[in-house]
This record gives sequence, structure tokens and C-alpha cells, in this order.
Amino acid sequence: VSTQSTGNYDAHYHPEEVCDKKVEKMINSMIAIPAIYCDPKRPQVWTCKNDSRIEVWDSETGARLNLLESGDPTVKFFCLLQVGDNVWAVDRMGSQFYIFSIASGNLIQAMPTNHKDAISSLLLVWNRTVWSASWDKYIHIWK
Repeated sequence: VSTQSTGNYDAHYHPEEVCDKKVEKMINSMIAIPAIYCDPKRPQVWTCKNDSRIEVWDSETGARLNLLESGDPTVKFFCLLQVGDNVWAVDRMGSQFYIFSIASGNLIQAMPTNHKDAISSLLLVWNRTVWSASWDKYIHIWK
């Protein structure tokens, strides 16, 4: 067995677990937020489960920093996407986008997705447009 590495890949690198978190529900989506958008200036991880809350975590310690609410207990968050200094969250049924400020955690806006079924994917393209794909077999493009 060769131990020679190629390029920047180290064949002997073994990640070290620094934290082990048990959460009460399955995580549907998680995204990393660069420190430049956060206050204080530390990178964060945002997660959503099959409920109306988004959890914000310190990416280095694993400590929960914030718990964000949609304001509607029937919402089941499914997908998260960073768009500039905001995070877009979509509910499982795909009826609403919820836009949260990264800096404050405040809900800025809720708006209809115009999809007729659940959203399966969100994508930010070149920091210009957001694409939403749905089980209704449509793609919507947002500016």
C-alpha cells in the first residue's frame, strides 16, 4: 500500500471530532455562514428540522447561538439558502419563502413561492438569481 500523497491531499489525514450534538428531530438542511456576515464575526452553521424553527450554531464550538421562529407553528422548514446577508428558508409544502437577516436573526419577509407542490431544491446562481425547483415540475427564477 502506497502512502504517497498527490497534490494537496494527505492520505493520512484523519479528522478529529470536536463536538457531538444530539438533536431531537432529523436535520433537513444545514448551511455554513462565513464570519463576514455574522455578528460577532465568527462563522455560523444554520440548521432546520421538520418544524417552524431554525437553529443558529457557533461553527467552532457547536454552541447554539440563536433559535429563530417563523411565527407560524404549521410551518415545517425543509431547505435553507444563504443569499447575501440573508438566509432564505422554505417550508416543506413549498408555499412560502421566509427571509431572515443573518446579523439580527429577524424575519424580514415571508413571500409566496408560486409553486403548487413541495420545493425540492434551492440554488443561488452567481449571487444574482435564486432558482427554486419543485415537485410540481416547475423551476422558478427569482431576482
